[in-house]
Amino acid sequence: MRRVDINADLGEGSGFDGELLEIVSSANIGCGLHAGDPATSFRALRAAAAAGVAVGAHPGHADKARMGREPIALPSDELAALVEYQVGALMAVAELAGTRVVHLKPHGALYHQAADEPEVARVLALSAARWRLPVVGKAGSRLHEACLGRVGFVAEGFIDRRYGEDGRLIPRSHPNALIVDAGEAVEQALRLIEEGVATLCVHGDTPGAVGLARRVRAGIEERGFRILPAPGVSRGGGE
Repeated sequence: MRRVDINADLGEGSGFDGELLEIVSSANIGCGLHAGDPATSFRALRAAAAAGVAVGAHPGHADKARMGREPIALPSDELAALVEYQVGALMAVAELAGTRVVHLKPHGALYHQAADEPEVARVLALSAARWRLPVVGKAGSRLHEACLGRVGFVAEGFIDRRYGEDGRLIPRSHPNALIVDAGEAVEQALRLIEEGVATLCVHGDTPGAVGLARRVRAGIEERGFRILPAPGVSRGGGE
């Protein structure tokens, strides 16, 4: 059976969580510091539980003004506290919502810092290992390396962002950073799958995110893929 996961970053106040949960197989739920708040996270977790969608913790920098999308340099102990605070809180709220957290994916600038900076990667890998949560991130990155021998890793690609020739995402400040054409998004999704990506992300705040995700799912299924949480990431129903 050929399978692939489609994930979305939710619980960030975009207003489209319900629609996206009808399409995706896993969701990365914001922990309330880069966007949203505890109530927003709870609603997203409860909706995901009702939809049978696997959920992950999506910690980011405590910077709502820039939605956690600008890098912040923190000492290792402060970064560890930041991540532990968010993951632990979300796991408790998930239990209240009738589900459980089954993976960890850093948000925004923290995602990119972990991909490039060995110490940030180490801190995140150690946190994930303590919670026994596989990590979602960029294959071949520093974060991937830090997870080896410590905790599971799930390779991710983006269907709504363009990549540069160096394999990195084009910065959001660039006018062509976002993919909003569904046909282009489907083509990119299929290419990423061929490259070994196990989960495909659509951002909840991308213009037309719901339609884009729906078209990509249909395009992938037409080619014989089943949409399921990535191997090593189970659905998070209550126990």
